[in-house]
Amino acid sequence: MGKRKYRFFDPPTASRSMLENLLTKIPEMKTKYSESIDAFARDTMKQNSYQAGVELWIATMRSPTVRSTIAKAVADAKATFQAQVEAARTRLTMRR
Repeated sequence: MGKRKYRFFDPPTASRSMLENLLTKIPEMKTKYSESIDAFARDTMKQNSYQAGVELWIATMRSPTVRSTIAKAVADAKATFQAQVEAARTRLTMRR
């Protein structure tokens, strides 16, 4: 799916279409996922690569700079979301 495939649709239409597309892909996804998991279980190089990646991720996330940056981004996102919820509630209240 392209990044901008649904950009001209309103959110309810886009989300409905995305769900329909996901539901049609589930059988294929289950088969490919199962095959991938079985291959991973047999491949020690992939397992070692996974472990190295997780170690790097943990070390990176424990960095004070990264942690504070993420905390600020989360706080900003929560504030934006809360403002949007309040605005929607106000619009709904005004309609009544």
